[in-house]
Amino acid sequence: MHGVPLTELEEEMVWDWIYSELSFKPSVRSIDWPSISARKRYFKFKIDFLFGADYNAQKNENFIRQGIEAFIEITVPGEEIYALNWQHVSYSYDPRKLSIYDMIEDNSSKAKISFIPNGDYYIFLTKDLENIWFGHPWEKTITIIGDKLLNAFKFKGRYSI
Repeated sequence: MHGVPLTELEEEMVWDWIYSELSFKPSVRSIDWPSISARKRYFKFKIDFLFGADYNAQKNENFIRQGIEAFIEITVPGEEIYALNWQHVSYSYDPRKLSIYDMIEDNSSKAKISFIPNGDYYIFLTKDLENIWFGHPWEKTITIIGDKLLNAFKFKGRYSI
């Protein structure tokens, strides 16, 4: 990933905001879901079609590409966004410098934060904290929060919950 790890202060500030403003309650137990509560307009949809027997590499790459393109559309060149990986290193990066291959799981030891949560919460958000992509790995959902990101992500009528 072409990003810079967040400083301890940045990481603390962003995660504190996630916990307080989104009422983030991490849990693997379905009885505890949903894990966040959005106060702004949002859309939540299932992504189970990206896992298991339905897995298709091209479908996954297209989905990741849509996430990258949505953040490119709502930011200006040089503007960075946060890429958070719960309980791991989080980054700041310009989505224009992100390669889809930086986000595809492989056998390397390099940490991957993807638009498809795979085993951990992956959260992408603009630095103004207005537009959020919240990936829930156990619920197998994405919640998109914020008008700009909602308008930029190309749903094409195929996602629902």
